[in-house]
Amino acid sequence: RYDVVLYLSGISTLISVLLSTYLIATNFNKWKIKSTTTSTNILIIVLMAPIFAIDSFVSLLELEEGEIVAHLLDMFKECYESITLHAFLMLMYSLLGLTKDMIQGEKPIPDEMKGRE
Repeated sequence: RYDVVLYLSGISTLISVLLSTYLIATNFNKWKIKSTTTSTNILIIVLMAPIFAIDSFVSLLELEEGEIVAHLLDMFKECYESITLHAFLMLMYSLLGLTKDMIQGEKPIPDEMKGRE
């Protein structure tokens, strides 16, 4: 039963890594030609899926052993998750047309972009 779980998780991890690699490879030329904040943030967000998949698979493999590599990957995953959240917020700000001046409070955010008060 444990072998079935390992095989299924290995296949899922492989699919995640392959699809993310394909997405990055097909869009790399677009990102390379026109390197913008939006494309950089999208790249960071797309890289999150294979990192989480590999971390989960390694955690399953080291379930019975010392789990040192799994803990190191978990630390990396948690740090990368915070970077991804920041990239997502920056992507949302850029799609809404907010500038760094507006975000940092130097210029007020227009009332149309504010939520409920």
